[in-house]
Amino acid sequence: MNKPNLEKSHHYRALNYAIVLKEAGAKYHLAIPELGLYASGTNLDETNRDLKLKKENYFTALIEAGLEDDIPLPSALVKRDRLTDEIKLYLIKTAITLCVALVFAALIAASSYSIIRKTQKKITAAVDVPPRISEIRLNKYKNLLERLQPFLSATREAFELNGKSRLKAK
Repeated sequence: MNKPNLEKSHHYRALNYAIVLKEAGAKYHLAIPELGLYASGTNLDETNRDLKLKKENYFTALIEAGLEDDIPLPSALVKRDRLTDEIKLYLIKTAITLCVALVFAALIAASSYSIIRKTQKKITAAVDVPPRISEIRLNKYKNLLERLQPFLSATREAFELNGKSRLKAK
């Protein structure tokens, strides 16, 4: 067996396949169901060695025939790899979701800051009116009230008759 095949053989021999043990009377039966291998004998240690030898010969034959891709991996290893892949996918999805949420939070914060800043400028502008401008505005409001006074008086008289309201209660 050449060096690459020898390394592959060592790799597959190191994999842990489930071994089923059954004892029937004075005989021991060992099997690796995933590989379809079986050994039986009266001594457990010898039966185990025989099963390991069959396992090595099985791997060697498949590797030399170029069929190492057809060697089934132990189901525990496959389940672990599948679980690892699912966890990786979950973590990637979670990271993407967090990034999107952070982008939205940043956009909301930026627009909120802009709105707050504009409102703050308006309030500051209204509060920080110089006394001269404030006096001019006050005079304008007084003039407006004086011009509206006749209208307000007429409106009040239209709705009052002898001190009672002419509007009917509904």
